[in-house]
Amino acid sequence: MASHFVIDMVVIVVGAVNLVLVLHKSNVYRVLSIVSFASVISAFVNGTRFVASNFSINGISYGMAGGFMAAFVFYFVMAMLMYRDITIQTKP
Repeated sequence: MASHFVIDMVVIVVGAVNLVLVLHKSNVYRVLSIVSFASVISAFVNGTRFVASNFSINGISYGMAGGFMAAFVFYFVMAMLMYRDITIQTKP
């Protein structure tokens, strides 16, 4: 159980670093980064609530999983958009 907490703290720190690094990019990246970070925080809060409920309320667990999946999708979309922009800029 402690490993999940440590991994989530690392994900939160990486998300915060991503948020800071994307501030100078276009509005699309800012919005995706903010929504992704909010999803990570949502997953953390729901995970904490699930542990506090003594692992008995499954709806909170689904909220935790939903927050994780939303963050994964939004970060993936942002990575693909950045990859596209990089390949467009580096073409001769």
